Amino acid sequence: MTKLITLKLTGDLDAIGFQVFLEISNDGDRPSIEETGQLPAAPELLTQLETHWLEKYRPLSAPYRIKSKGIEYSGSIQTRLKDCQESGKTLRDRLNQWLDAESFRDIDRLLRQQLKPDEDIRVLIRTNDARLHKLPWHLWNFCQSYPNTEIALSPPKFQRRERFSSTGGRQKIRILAILGHRGDIDVEGDRQTLNNLPGAEVEFLDEPTRSEINDQLWDQPWDIIFFAGHSETEGDEGRIHINPTESLTIDELWYALRKAVNQGLQVAIFNSCDGLGLARRLDDLQIPITIVMRELIPDQVAHAFLTHFLEGFADGKPFYRAVREARERLQGMENQFPCASWLPVVCQHPWEDPPTWQGLLTPLTPPPSKTSPWWQGLGTVLVASVLVTSLVMGVRSLGWLEQSELNAYDHLLRSRPAETMDERLLLVEITEDDVQSQPVSERGAASLSDQALEKLLSVLSILEQYNYSVIGLQVFLESESNNSNLRQLMQEPNIFYACIFPSSAGVISPSPDIPDTNLGFTNLVVDSDHVIRRHLFALRGTPKICSTDISLGFLLVKKYLNDRGISLHYQEIDETNQLFNTPLQLIDQSTGGYQNIDDRGLQIMLNYRNTSQIAHKLTLNEVLNNDFDPKRIRDRIVLIGTTAPSFGDDKKRTPYESRWGEISGLELQAHMVSQILSAALDSRPLISWWSLPQIILWTWLWSLFGGLVAWRWRSPLYLGLATTVGIIVLFSLCRFFLIQGVWVPLVPAALTLLIASVTVALLFSNRTIQRFFEV
Repeated sequence: MTKLITLKLTGDLDAIGFQVFLEISNDGDRPSIEETGQLPAAPELLTQLETHWLEKYRPLSAPYRIKSKGIEYSGSIQTRLKDCQESGKTLRDRLNQWLDAESFRDIDRLLRQQLKPDEDIRVLIRTNDARLHKLPWHLWNFCQSYPNTEIALSPPKFQRRERFSSTGGRQKIRILAILGHRGDIDVEGDRQTLNNLPGAEVEFLDEPTRSEINDQLWDQPWDIIFFAGHSETEGDEGRIHINPTESLTIDELWYALRKAVNQGLQVAIFNSCDGLGLARRLDDLQIPITIVMRELIPDQVAHAFLTHFLEGFADGKPFYRAVREARERLQGMENQFPCASWLPVVCQHPWEDPPTWQGLLTPLTPPPSKTSPWWQGLGTVLVASVLVTSLVMGVRSLGWLEQSELNAYDHLLRSRPAETMDERLLLVEITEDDVQSQPVSERGAASLSDQALEKLLSVLSILEQYNYSVIGLQVFLESESNNSNLRQLMQEPNIFYACIFPSSAGVISPSPDIPDTNLGFTNLVVDSDHVIRRHLFALRGTPKICSTDISLGFLLVKKYLNDRGISLHYQEIDETNQLFNTPLQLIDQSTGGYQNIDDRGLQIMLNYRNTSQIAHKLTLNEVLNNDFDPKRIRDRIVLIGTTAPSFGDDKKRTPYESRWGEISGLELQAHMVSQILSAALDSRPLISWWSLPQIILWTWLWSLFGGLVAWRWRSPLYLGLATTVGIIVLFSLCRFFLIQGVWVPLVPAALTLLIASVTVALLFSNRTIQRFFEV
């Protein structure tokens, strides 16, 4: 029974070293032993590795199977041979010093405890550091103690893939032999070796064109592909020279090679120079097993290896034993060609078993016992999605997601299409200049002195002649006035005044001259992050101070509509949850992303108008000086208020703060008026939200989607891309719903999608857990 040893090394050789993961198993079985360890960084080993191959080995000037670049080397051949041999010994010693590191000894000790010296052993080196592929791993001291060991390279990441060959047995093994550009080398010996193989049918392509190779790979099933000729690695890309004028990379034959793999290709042999770049790209095609040459290979060495390997393999020897014996026989040539036995290297897909000569005559069909129904694993996905949804919704119910949900809501609001200003509104601002123009001795602590109030009366008279609809005065008049004109004006039915009922923000009592029917409160509902997202438009009950149960904005809209023959009563809204033809949803303790908020009174979400300027503006002086277009006042709701910073007009935070900054209290009142007015007359949607069962279902569906994505695409790249697309679709759907007036939770759905995809991916990557769910 062959033992399979997998060493996965994650890290790099020169800086941080490697985390090492060991697995021991019988060939074809799942790992029975696992261990972890470390290998330190070894910059000296890296330096010696590069020095050996580039400065000591390549200058030997052998007839390599690489396209000549006309490089000349100085020094006698005997000196270069000796230098290369000494360099090889130094590299061997440095390699074993590195593998004898204290942090790696537990792995080395475990290997020696679990393995027997006479066992056949395959070792797969899986690493993302391509420089390790150049190391002569067969010189590891462990291999000297266990002589039946052969080391192969394997990709650090892979996907299992079933392959099918044509049905029915075959009498011969089909080999496609590509004899490429042969300048300065002899490939006829390779041709003769292939022709002498028993039970093989060989198709030779002599210095073919790209299209000829492509057609053969598409049109016929092949068991083995063989290439002899010049090749090289440039950077990380391997290139084969197929004739004197053409060369190819693996990518340029990608689809044809993939077709060959799907039709049962088992072995690729590149008996040419510097083939590690070819092997790295072939890994992506999932060819079960490939033989390449680690460096430049002399022509005689290449032919000798091919002959010894194919004779042993065709004679029935196991694949790895045939490779090992053929490689070890090259040692007899090392007096003339140093490091000859270092050059052949096997690159194997981790999931595949090595082929046998006799096995290549049998069609590749997946064993029935291993065939899984397409739906296997869906139970795991379903359970994981329910658990993840329960976890996220539990955390949400504790309020831990509230702020992130509100931030996401703000972002969705800002992402909506831009809107125009509301032409039915006009703002008259009492600016800093207006306030400062009044002597402090006359004004006192108020924003307007008695003289300024007289001016305000003039303003109102001026506005009246332009047929304004209704005026809202957000200037707090607290004391009784001695001005008879002002007292008379306060009785006008089209002028409404602001007050503040008792709250944590304080209280502002109205002047006794103002009728209760003309009073509206301007209290605000502020979230914990001081952002205003809710609109309190009515109370259930009337406070003793500021004795009104209706907000100023609602009063203005009510009067505006009544003048047009439309009746509006908030009691009907409370009973029917309708604002005329527009659905209206009152806030409760668990509205949208909120958890356990103060829901007293009649509150709705404030559907801000997506514009930097809610309405046309005039200053007090512009009105007094008649410096305005009368059309701006006609049939408008006029809001008058102080915006002077020195008078304490504290700016308000809104979801649009990051785009337009904070806004004045007067502008905020305009947004509230515009919201109700637009819903009543324009059917502009008010913001509603889903019930808790709907939210749970929505969240679970995204959790299920994340699990299905991880179940379908195990590759981290594809999983990441699919998850990213899912997040984009989720955001787009939430934005679409909000444009229609429905607040759909974004954060819980995104969390469940991400957590479920990661959870399911981890479940299917852990073989122990996977077996538990498969039972």
